[in-house]
Amino acid sequence: MLVTAVAVTAVSVTAQDAPAAPGPGPGFTLRTITQKVSLTGSGPADQTLSAVEYQPGHARVKGNQVMVPGVTYDHRYFDLKTNRGWISQARKAAEDGWITVAVDRLGTSDSSSPAAHRLNATTHSATIHQLITKLRTDHKGLPVALVGHSMGSVVGRNPAPRKPRGSRGSITPTPRRWCRAGSPPPRRGA
Repeated sequence: MLVTAVAVTAVSVTAQDAPAAPGPGPGFTLRTITQKVSLTGSGPADQTLSAVEYQPGHARVKGNQVMVPGVTYDHRYFDLKTNRGWISQARKAAEDGWITVAVDRLGTSDSSSPAAHRLNATTHSATIHQLITKLRTDHKGLPVALVGHSMGSVVGRNPAPRKPRGSRGSITPTPRRWCRAGSPPPRRGA
């Protein structure tokens, strides 16, 4: 199923030179990116979506992974610093050849914080879809995979960004409590 691209107005991505987290590892570099987005996808792009991009250090790039955290988390959910070192899905994916973008959904971390009543799964889906559209433009021909945790999985399963053109699909872990005992997670779409 192909999804029609959401209209994006005045979209720009700005890279900041300072690293978003200390200690880029071997095999990748990281930087903060920001993008002006619309809450609806067709209204004014008056919000700023922030994310950390992990760029593979070698020539062979497999594609893009857009990582969307759950309700109480920001991009650091996918890049955890512990007293034993890094536990990082984002860093590992970049070392494995994926351009990895760990997102701060609107209302979290460095992204804009519009009034809470304006944020829901639909608005988060619309803003993530605008980011995916920009990534597809910047990295022509590369597939996009959505990786969601908790609420990030819900955002990934909403119609707008579920399977953008050029996407291999989405990784949306479903907590066991959302399923009937012994049954597989529900499937939506193809």
